[in-house]
Amino acid sequence: YQIKKKPQIVLDDFFTAINIEHKRLSKTGVDFPEVEIDRIWAHVLEIEELDAVRAFAVEFELMVNPVYPMPNLESMLSSLKKINLLMGIISNAQFFTPYLFNWFLDSSPEDLGFKSDLIFYSYKSGHAKPSTFMFDAAAKKLKNMDILAHSVLYIGNDMLNDIYPAKTVGFKTALFAGDARSLRLRTDDARCRNLSANLILTDLGQLIDHLI
Repeated sequence: YQIKKKPQIVLDDFFTAINIEHKRLSKTGVDFPEVEIDRIWAHVLEIEELDAVRAFAVEFELMVNPVYPMPNLESMLSSLKKINLLMGIISNAQFFTPYLFNWFLDSSPEDLGFKSDLIFYSYKSGHAKPSTFMFDAAAKKLKNMDILAHSVLYIGNDMLNDIYPAKTVGFKTALFAGDARSLRLRTDDARCRNLSANLILTDLGQLIDHLI
């Protein structure tokens, strides 16, 4: 990428730029700010070409935060799509997050059964979980579709970022505890000490038994 800065300087500038943007958004009243990571990298790397910036951002992310699909994800989504279950996504995400579905499952979120109006990514809203901002937006959309909050099941692996805000807006919750590396119980956080999910899933395939 013809970057002329030393690696440590690039990293320092990267995290500094994120902190500056977080502070700027906080001053506007955002409780848990989210940045647009491609804009951050464009500033840090001093690269104007968006495709090059995004290519770098993806490579960087895959090195420092490798992700992979959980077992039975594809079969679970296929089963839910077959019964025409309404599905959405609320995620701390960046521009590359939707790409993961194509890379791992050879399909877009919409083709897998997720409704485009019910997909909420933090980089688009500027609000990250555990803020209830995206959850409130989802609840409002669902209410307009005559679907009440208590009939919604939200699944996540993080008690603070997932279960806490979902319960706050009235959703039922399922904690995915099938992967020790990604499970976040957050027992040191006061908001999570007396918090529990409605369901505990150790395998995504178990969800089908609770819904069908």
